[in-house]
Amino acid sequence: MTVAEGDVEAGERRAFGHQRGERIGAEERAGIILVEHIDDDRSVLHIFKQIFKDTDVSVLAANTAAEGRSVLAEQKPDVVILDIMLPDQSGLETFEQIYEHDSKVPVIFIT
Repeated sequence: MTVAEGDVEAGERRAFGHQRGERIGAEERAGIILVEHIDDDRSVLHIFKQIFKDTDVSVLAANTAAEGRSVLAEQKPDVVILDIMLPDQSGLETFEQIYEHDSKVPVIFIT
């Protein structure tokens, strides 16, 4: 697995303390809940990261639907938090694509 692209700030430490593009091994994932958050609002992404700071939840950020689909395929998150209005396509279209890829991953819509 590679660490998610499109985080809140360039160069920010990623999920599990890794840098962008690093691989996350299964042994590091054990006991950790991966939450993928697809949202183009950097302040909302930052708030979600702060909420789950110092917990067993790791937030993987994506700023566009395209990034979100890539993260979904690479990281296999436990849940997806999805904004309805994204810059490259609607959240509803993105949800349909997520569902086609993995119909069992829970998706929570926000707006």
